Amino acid sequence: MKKRYPILFIILILVSFGYIIGTRTPEKVEKAEWDMFRGNLQRTGVAQNALSAPLIPIWEDQTGDTVYSSPSIKDGTVYVGSNDGNLYALDAIDGSLKWNYTTEFWVSSSPAIQDGVVYVGSWDKNFYALDALTGELIWKQEIGAVTATSPAIYNDHIYIGGGNSIYSLNTQDGSVVWNYKTEQMITSSPAIYQDTVYVGSWDKNLYALEAESGDLKWQFPTDNFVYSSPAVYNNIVYTGSVDGNVYALEADTGDMLWKYTTGDAIYSSPATDGKTLYIGSADKNVYALDAETGDMLWKYTTGDEVWSSPAIDGSSVYFGSNDKNFYMLDASDGSLKWKYLANNAIGSSPAISNGVVYVGSKDTYVYAFKGSS
Repeated sequence: MKKRYPILFIILILVSFGYIIGTRTPEKVEKAEWDMFRGNLQRTGVAQNALSAPLIPIWEDQTGDTVYSSPSIKDGTVYVGSNDGNLYALDAIDGSLKWNYTTEFWVSSSPAIQDGVVYVGSWDKNFYALDALTGELIWKQEIGAVTATSPAIYNDHIYIGGGNSIYSLNTQDGSVVWNYKTEQMITSSPAIYQDTVYVGSWDKNLYALEAESGDLKWQFPTDNFVYSSPAVYNNIVYTGSVDGNVYALEADTGDMLWKYTTGDAIYSSPATDGKTLYIGSADKNVYALDAETGDMLWKYTTGDEVWSSPAIDGSSVYFGSNDKNFYMLDASDGSLKWKYLANNAIGSSPAISNGVVYVGSKDTYVYAFKGSS
């Protein structure tokens, strides 16, 4: 005789595997502090606390050159790189300089901070570990190629792109644990999810690698460079490509779930809360797409290309544009809440921490804005 299971029991089994009649269970990855690029290892760009419009400028701090690096915030300090070759540590309250460390070339990498150490790459082909309080050098590792990507720290390993390779480094001394070579340069910053490293390459592929060994799990081909950094949420990997498409892939297999075509190349990295995905395009628009289906919910048109990667806080979307404006939009319908005109293009991606949003600009400044209430 066949067993008959109560419907409640069946639902509980489905929930335990992450599905209820085909719907994924929610996953929380946001944190109060923004201590790495995109705020977390999954690179989702989600902040914990919402800010109220209009935003109020509280300080601006000038560096010696363009700021493409995205700020990271930890324990009251803002860490950000500049194309003047320095990594800066600024007071989060007033922007005053705590220290700076000089490398031999541009620092467009966004730093990651863990256990009192700041990790950052440089175009001088080295990767650095610095004391977070003093800026003193702990160690540096020669990568032998330009390091423009931002590190992910996971299980005492650092994952970073350099040249055409993705590296796993030991956090204690920077020694190379493994490296995986792609066919062309890597500007995509790695995301970590369930012991897997996801990263894009200019060889047109998105890669999934075993975090411990560097072994290839799968690769997914697009039709142009993958400059964008992937975001992972509820077992789905999202990324943009210079082919103009946004892709949603199964994290375990790399199978495509959907793609959405914009009007131009995508350099921006996606932000998602699992319901909606937000991403910029060189077609001057920021898009809000349904994260499960890829259907467009709304788009907002700026005056120039959008390379900046959006950050979201539950009620608003924040990003910069090459039209020199920093935008705050309503996350639900894309209406403009507030904008700020800088002196040059904003390609840096915003970071949100403790009620303040920070962003760099091509005009050499780092800006800090707080919510109005």
